[in-house]
Order: sequence, then C-alpha cells, then structure tokens
Amino acid sequence: YVNYGTAGVVIGHEMGHGLDYTGVEEDELNKDGAPASSFLKVYFQRAKCFIDQFDAYYKGQTLPPDPIEAMFDSDEVELIRMRSFQTLGENVADTTGIQSVFKAWKNMVKERRPNGELKLPGFEHFTDEQMFFISFAG
Repeated sequence: YVNYGTAGVVIGHEMGHGLDYTGVEEDELNKDGAPASSFLKVYFQRAKCFIDQFDAYYKGQTLPPDPIEAMFDSDEVELIRMRSFQTLGENVADTTGIQSVFKAWKNMVKERRPNGELKLPGFEHFTDEQMFFISFAG
C-alpha cells in the first residue's frame, strides 16, 4: 500500500493528464479543428462537476482584503472562483489518478494476498485501506 499510495498516485496523476484538455488543439491529427472541438465540448460537459465542486467551496464567502490583491482590478472572491477552471486539469488528473491506483491496488491485494492484511510495525491498528490513504497523504 505504501508504494501504491505514494509513487503509484504520482504516476496515476500523470496518466490522468492523458484525459486532460491541454494540448488537444495542437494535436497533429486534428488540423481541421473539428475533432478537437467536439472532444472539448464533451470534456467540459463531463468536467463541469469538478468546476462546480471546487467553486462551491467559495460560494457565499467574503474573503478578507489582501493588499497585494488590491493592485488588481478583479474582485478577490471572483479570482478564487476562477481557479476552479484554471485548476481543472490538475483536479481531473488528481481524481483519476487516485481512483485508478486505488482500484489497481485493491486488485493486487485480492490476487496476491487473499489471506489478509499486511501490517507495518507501529501501524498495526490501521487497515490496509487506511494505510493506502495515509501513504497518499504523506
């Protein structure tokens, strides 16, 4: 669980960028733009939940004034809300990465350790699943 929760999640994150919208328009196979634009339309329809969820963290919040932010014309709250779109690719990669690696890890455990959990000294009170996420968070 430690290897999957650490290195596996990083690898899964990078593979998740394969489901990302960045670079679609530069694709040499899509020079006329039609396939790229149809992909982007479907992508953003499906990715809207990521934008909405991230944006929901800030709805109705009034943030304290920031002297650096005062140098810009945009409202501070609106700038933070814009981040939900700006970080979309990273949010999708994070989510697809952790989901894929967690599923792969569970399949590995089922195949290779059907007789139970493997315990690390000092962490005996945690389940394998908890250890996976502790490794991910570390």
